[in-house]
Amino acid sequence: MENYQERNADFLRSVREWQERGRALTGRPLSVRTAVRKALNGGAPRFYVTREHVWKKMCERHRRLPPREKPHRRAMWDEIAMALERRQKDVPGESRWEALDYVLCRHHPSGFFITEPYALRLVYAEMRKRDSNNQKQDRKQ
Repeated sequence: MENYQERNADFLRSVREWQERGRALTGRPLSVRTAVRKALNGGAPRFYVTREHVWKKMCERHRRLPPREKPHRRAMWDEIAMALERRQKDVPGESRWEALDYVLCRHHPSGFFITEPYALRLVYAEMRKRDSNNQKQDRKQ
């Protein structure tokens, strides 16, 4: 995953948005766990991988599926492969590279393809960082 920092930032933004939606509906934010689950399964802006990395993985997977591939990673590669296949059926004259570029730029993935425990660690680390910054600001005042 080449662009994990961007993915993590987008994921944390999505969690905050889900919490705000909860606040708007009920007057209080969603629980962290609920917001994380909604963000994980609520779609992502993009796949956060480069076309060269995807091409390499698709070639490897065409020969043989990795035996110890993590389920969330396998789901991502399967979704990319299905989107690529669909694009090639829809636009038959397009090269595989052009179809791949289209998928990576235009296809909105079904989720962020990270595990819930990892997602929770990201959120709690962000919360600790925010609390630490707030405490530093309080000391200055």
